[in-house]
Amino acid sequence: MTKILVAEYEDIVRSTITKMLEKFGYETTSVATGREALDAVESGRFDLILLDGDMEKGVKGIDICRELRKKFSRKDLPVIQMSGWGDDYGEEAILAGANGYLKKPFKMNELRRAIIQHPLKQMAKKILFADSEGLVTSLHSRYLKDRGYDVSTASTGDEILDNVGRERFDLAILDDKFPDRDGYGVCSRLKSEDEKIRIIGVVKSYPRHGAERWKEAGADDTLKSPYDLESLEEKI
Repeated sequence: MTKILVAEYEDIVRSTITKMLEKFGYETTSVATGREALDAVESGRFDLILLDGDMEKGVKGIDICRELRKKFSRKDLPVIQMSGWGDDYGEEAILAGANGYLKKPFKMNELRRAIIQHPLKQMAKKILFADSEGLVTSLHSRYLKDRGYDVSTASTGDEILDNVGRERFDLAILDDKFPDRDGYGVCSRLKSEDEKIRIIGVVKSYPRHGAERWKEAGADDTLKSPYDLESLEEKI
């Protein structure tokens, strides 16, 4: 599970952000000061830090970000700065080493979008993307690789089974029909061999019927085609 450190000086704001993140399914740790944030990073592992612009008296989030960058690169420990000071502060935060900037006040969907837009350290999870259309496979797998995922591809049912037989995947994204097998049968087979693998089934026709068939086959979630790349990553 993705672990996020929330470093926010105001108690109510810190509590609200934490609840939002937990609703999204993230594991959270929250701190109120810059010193606590640095100590938390020293003693634990985090995939992302949400860092307030104003911490305890005399301490700015930018200063904490600079300290973090002495030990961790942007790739190794992504940081999103939060502040109500506007775009000028956002530019300064980026120069100080932040991966992104989120202007306060923000809504739940804006927080989620900000997290999705910045690759998390944990995103080295292994994904098998399987679609019968080569162009779809090429475009989507390239996008996911650019976002930091470890991606393998397949275009037939047999290729899927061969891949899963050779290595373990955290997630498989499956088309509903391949030249040699249907996706539902492949899904059932994968779940019978590895119940921990998460499967997202793509629904290309007859939405209600297709979603029901994926559920019966054991899929954890579905994605209705056509879909945009941001919707795909939200599902992941």
